[in-house]
Amino acid sequence: MKAKTPIPFENFRLKSARKYGKMAPMKTTLDIPDELFRRVKATAALQGDTLRAFVSKTLQEKLDQAASTPDKPWMQAFGCLRDLPREVWQDLNASIESEFGQIEPEDRL
Repeated sequence: MKAKTPIPFENFRLKSARKYGKMAPMKTTLDIPDELFRRVKATAALQGDTLRAFVSKTLQEKLDQAASTPDKPWMQAFGCLRDLPREVWQDLNASIESEFGQIEPEDRL
């Protein structure tokens, strides 16, 4: 029996590129208000981009920004603290717990 020669991956035609790998550029239709369209087109032209390139780049930047935004809104203001050493975090959490873990006499019902 003759051994089969492997077929190079590039020769496979997949039924659904979305599910299995690279997607070819997709055309779509968007409803954009006229004023916004004019601003986008003008901004793209000022930057030397085509409308297609500008929209693609802007969407990618927005998605990257959303992916890097912390889940907790307060982290946007205080997120710089996340790089503190573990010991500092433990001390900080202990201080917060001691301050907010107590009920002041005037707060009791």
